[in-house]
Amino acid sequence: MVFRAGRSSRVIARVFSTYSTEYAELTWEWVIRPDGQACYRLHRLRGKREHNPWQLVIQLGGADLRAFAADRASAEAWLAGLALERGHRVAGYRDRDDGADGRRG
Repeated sequence: MVFRAGRSSRVIARVFSTYSTEYAELTWEWVIRPDGQACYRLHRLRGKREHNPWQLVIQLGGADLRAFAADRASAEAWLAGLALERGHRVAGYRDRDDGADGRRG
């Protein structure tokens, strides 16, 4: 349940989420790329690094992408909202009341 914000020239924002079952804990990586793709992939399974392909969630348009590029915290909150909608846990984001509802207006 560790929230980490990544800094990379290849992503605008990055968050990590967890999803736990009775058998294993999975860590997922969520990113917004400079081309507007919001994607996720399995990052760790039972503590071991995974190398899975990225899954596209949504393609962001120009206005949203520019807004997120200018405000990384907002982009991270939005990504956390996507993870929360899918049943993941993201430390620091308990529910969607903080505006991270997975949708951009």
